Amino acid sequence: MSRLSVTLCVALCAALAAHVAIDVAGDYVLARDTYDALEHQSRNVVALGALGLATVAIAAAVRAALCGACDDERAFCALLRASLPASRRRFIAEIVAGTLFALLAMEALDTAVAGQRSGNLTDLLGGSLWLGPALAILCGVLGATVAWTVLARLGRLHAALARVIAAFVPRAFDEGSAGVMSAHGRHARLVVATPILARRLAGRAPPGALAAAR
Repeated sequence: MSRLSVTLCVALCAALAAHVAIDVAGDYVLARDTYDALEHQSRNVVALGALGLATVAIAAAVRAALCGACDDERAFCALLRASLPASRRRFIAEIVAGTLFALLAMEALDTAVAGQRSGNLTDLLGGSLWLGPALAILCGVLGATVAWTVLARLGRLHAALARVIAAFVPRAFDEGSAGVMSAHGRHARLVVATPILARRLAGRAPPGALAAAR
């Protein structure tokens, strides 16, 4: 779960939301809504891209949490630190820029699929140079704020997450794949580490870098 994957995922989600918002708002406030004349195949592409990035990010987070339950409790926090820049303002600026770029690319793709010539910047923004950017910036700021808050909250809940992983992972290995894990010497270490890890993490404060992200 690198900064790039998180930024791309949030920007794509924000661009998708902005594209839909411009399409809906344009029906009411614009005399010429350029989004109405096209099929929006780009929304499916962006949705699949965001889903793929989110899946990769979740898989990385689960892997880091499993490492934390086994023998490296710092892995999950290091993963979260790597996914956020040092500044919230910088993160928001990156998401807004990515949202605007993705929004323009979406409409350019729709235009190309429809077999039409690429319109000017106004057409790519729904027919208005103020409505499109305004909604894109709004969606980008909201998306960045939500993502930052969620990742910072995960950092504060790190101890609880590690305790949950430590409590349930050994049970799953006992039931399904104890033989395989024992063959590699990892199952026994996990079972022994469970009560130790639970005691060590009890009441533990979040790392300073993540606590500062609040």
